Amino acid sequence: MVFLERRGLQIIVKPLPCGMQNSLLFLFILVAGLARGQQLPENDPTRDNTFITVEQMPQFPGGQDSLLSFIRQNLIYPEKASDKGIQGKVLVSFIVDKSGKVRDVELKRGVDPLLDAEALRVIRLLPHWVPGMQDGKAVNVSYVLPLNFKLDL
Repeated sequence: MVFLERRGLQIIVKPLPCGMQNSLLFLFILVAGLARGQQLPENDPTRDNTFITVEQMPQFPGGQDSLLSFIRQNLIYPEKASDKGIQGKVLVSFIVDKSGKVRDVELKRGVDPLLDAEALRVIRLLPHWVPGMQDGKAVNVSYVLPLNFKLDL
């Protein structure tokens, strides 16, 4: 069982005491970029008409609450990382393409191979999204999702 709390763009997932988990997972969902319809720079190798922000951003099926639920159900704090007291923020980037598929999942900033691998694994499991729209057309949109693994000591 998990306690959920939302504060603006910050979503906090707190496992309730149940003897199975002794950790808190803070999940911050951020979307990179501020300008409407902003594209990646010309020299970016992933550019291929990939936007940072668009008129209508991609939507996870069921919205942010469903995304949070999906991550909560699938993310497992690695036992070895927990035993060693490893914690920190892992930044994962990915593209929601014009068909809604999550692709090009990459580690932007890691903490430890155990946490990095778990963050990448869960993001790669994401189902198809409703694609982002710009000028009435479906487009590729880049996302950055920070996952903050924190132990409840």
